[in-house]
Amino acid sequence: VVFRREPFLVKVQKKISQGLDMLRYYTTKQWVFKNDQMYAMYNRLSAKDQETFFLDITHLDYSTYFLNYVLGIRQYVLKEPPETMPKAKRLLRKLYIMDKVVQVAFYTLILGLIWFYWKIVIGPIQLVLDTSIEVINNSIARERRP
Repeated sequence: VVFRREPFLVKVQKKISQGLDMLRYYTTKQWVFKNDQMYAMYNRLSAKDQETFFLDITHLDYSTYFLNYVLGIRQYVLKEPPETMPKAKRLLRKLYIMDKVVQVAFYTLILGLIWFYWKIVIGPIQLVLDTSIEVINNSIARERRP
């Protein structure tokens, strides 16, 4: 607003919101796909063909799968070309660093407030308590003297 242009995070937020709106219908419903015929056909294949047309997802490399999934969503749903990936990584790195700086500043502020509270509020109370204990101890010591 001060620089008469849209803040850069607004553009990022609009993209995220657009992507979530597009996926909401598919991610908020339960889907059941019947694939009995596909498994029947798969069981009729020879052992060599079953290796070629692999269907056992228990041995799936989920890290690679989800990486490809996210890249596909980015490219085909959000219409982000792969060439923009380095720029997006730089932006993500900047946002990460900004997040850490804000966290450090926040915790420093909290510690400063605790220290200030201790010095201003607890310190005088502690002084009064210490003085009271000393007076009580001195009076007890005087009473015990013969």
